[in-house]
Amino acid sequence: MPPRTAPCARPHRGRSSSLRAWLSPSALVLGASFCAGVGLGCNLSGRLDEGGKSCGDGVIQDAEECDPKHPDFRYVACGDKGIAEVCDPLACELTACPECGNGTLDPGEECDGELMSARPCEQAGCTAECLINVDACPSVCGDGIIGIGEECDSHSSPCESDDDCMFGHLCHPEQGVCVGADDLSKGVECALFDVTASLVKDGYAQGEIGPCNDSCYWGRSKCSFCGDGEVDDAYQDEGDFSNDVQKPAEFCDGDQVSEAALDDYYDRCRELCGGGLAADLKVHCDLTCEDDCSSFDEAAGDDKLSPDALECCLEGGTLCPGSSPLIPDDIPCCAWLEAPETEGNCEFLLSDSNPYCPS
Repeated sequence: MPPRTAPCARPHRGRSSSLRAWLSPSALVLGASFCAGVGLGCNLSGRLDEGGKSCGDGVIQDAEECDPKHPDFRYVACGDKGIAEVCDPLACELTACPECGNGTLDPGEECDGELMSARPCEQAGCTAECLINVDACPSVCGDGIIGIGEECDSHSSPCESDDDCMFGHLCHPEQGVCVGADDLSKGVECALFDVTASLVKDGYAQGEIGPCNDSCYWGRSKCSFCGDGEVDDAYQDEGDFSNDVQKPAEFCDGDQVSEAALDDYYDRCRELCGGGLAADLKVHCDLTCEDDCSSFDEAAGDDKLSPDALECCLEGGTLCPGSSPLIPDDIPCCAWLEAPETEGNCEFLLSDSNPYCPS
């Protein structure tokens, strides 16, 4: 850097004849050498601000750290390789460049400008935080990169800590593979993941996510809608290893029974509620659905399977209790259990004189 200089000597503002009168020829030559053009950065006005600065004149004054028009700073900018500080054009003070943007890979940076620690694809870019951005990279399942439309990658690297993962990936503590930061926060509960099954639902009710499959989705073989109180038909979902898995229809869910299981339900309730009843009598009872929604719980114990505990009742539209030798008089209408004040009330049809349980 050149030595700091004082402003050039300012010529007398009187007439030229008086100037010649007190300046010798040698002095004129000396003044010309000091003020030989703007290109040398000479401050022709010689005016300094109150702080002793004349910022922008190309000369580094005593009160200035730099000058933006000085040759040493004129073409310097943050982002140029190796540049750590630049000249503030208003204050003529040196300002440190942020590490990100200085054109070098500093500790903690994955990239800086066009420089990258590893280029995952040709379209990869560098963010303002000096992190590699793969949003523009084409999604190729199996390339080890979690691209657009992928939840994971079937070739994601196994890991023990975050240090084992590359650009923006973290080590999943439960699954032991490198994943994107968004997937790390989800844990392994199916309920935290989007439903990919052909059956449209708001969310899974139970289960844990499996390993990454060949479609670059987390496996959902153990995910289930069982427990949401709705009986579901058979459907196809993402498998743990293959692309898909077929899930069977639910037999029951909560207090709901599938259409296909209704006959089994009536048969079981008739058996538990007294036996010896008419073969087509529609008897309801409070059976417990298995945790996997595949059948009724047959291990509930004698107390829970007693007629009183099961709340046995006759479906609406069935003949009222005791109205026929085939209709037991100790099983009430279901409507009476729901509204005890209506107990004993039956309905009659215009074409039939028999009493029926209210619907």
